[in-house]
Amino acid sequence: MTIRVLVSGIACAVAVLMTSVVAAQREAGAAVTSHVVFTTSTSAAAVTIDTAGLVARSNGVIVPIVDVAAAPPLSLVVIVDVTSSVSEAMVGFVWDGRGKANDARPSGMRVADSPSALFLSPLLRGVVRAMAAGDRVRFGRVADAPELGREFATDAATLGRAARWVVDVPADVRHGRTPIWDAVDMAVSALEAERGRRRAILLVTDGLSTGNRVGLDAVIERAAHADVAVFVVGEAWGNPRSARGWSLVDRTDAPWFRMTGASTSPFGHLQRLARATGGVFLADGHDGGPVPERRFRDVMNLLHRSYSVTVASPLLPGESATLSILSPDPAVEVHVRDRYRR
Repeated sequence: MTIRVLVSGIACAVAVLMTSVVAAQREAGAAVTSHVVFTTSTSAAAVTIDTAGLVARSNGVIVPIVDVAAAPPLSLVVIVDVTSSVSEAMVGFVWDGRGKANDARPSGMRVADSPSALFLSPLLRGVVRAMAAGDRVRFGRVADAPELGREFATDAATLGRAARWVVDVPADVRHGRTPIWDAVDMAVSALEAERGRRRAILLVTDGLSTGNRVGLDAVIERAAHADVAVFVVGEAWGNPRSARGWSLVDRTDAPWFRMTGASTSPFGHLQRLARATGGVFLADGHDGGPVPERRFRDVMNLLHRSYSVTVASPLLPGESATLSILSPDPAVEVHVRDRYRR
């Protein structure tokens, strides 16, 4: 037997062995779980779900669904945008000392000294009172810089104090940059330690994001790979209550956008963030006042009616792929992260 033949035989044996190892890696324990929300066309929780008829695709190829079960207890980070644009558009026009008596303001606008009087009460009722046994909630805020409260909590008293901290923001930081994507990235970091739970972010914002260190695409990828769904309660630009000149719908070429680098399509970016991570975008639903309690209850209801769907994955550890799950009922929309990493 020549050396060349011997080397060739060894190479073939190694190749066969490596093929077997790769095949075993793809087969053994190759299952990935994602959390899923089922809604109607109006974003309400679907009442009847045909879980037996669900179809999952990974990279466009149908893969077996191994298990469908109720989601585990919730870990939620609530991120509130407390910048001036949100105060003026979503909280009922709370002014913080920068406004003057002769400022042009929409008709019927009211001025309030305390943001908590307009915003915290609905938020606390909608989120805290809707918590189920085992749920954990942590508050955060974004003004000139993103910040998170000290810890996750389960009791109303602790969460009430954390919520009051959210709006206790000096006026001079309400008018700076608004790094919304950095805030979401920070929340994902906090949730990565909450293992074995249904992990989600509730983001309350108008979507006018500026001054970020992390881009939207990077945040979406990180949140999706961590299976952290982002639910957004967002300002509906062009709300009929807005006075002429206050809506940004027809002002995407304004110098303000060019100077600040703010998104000219805040609505679209927020919708994409929610859709790609398996969350839901909900317009704020208010009309001349603060975001109503029912909007926050809607989010909590969707989260508590989530499912854990486990699919067989053909991926090797470290590989990533697209993911989609379809319902046999055309009236049911499936919200699941659009990518995953094994």
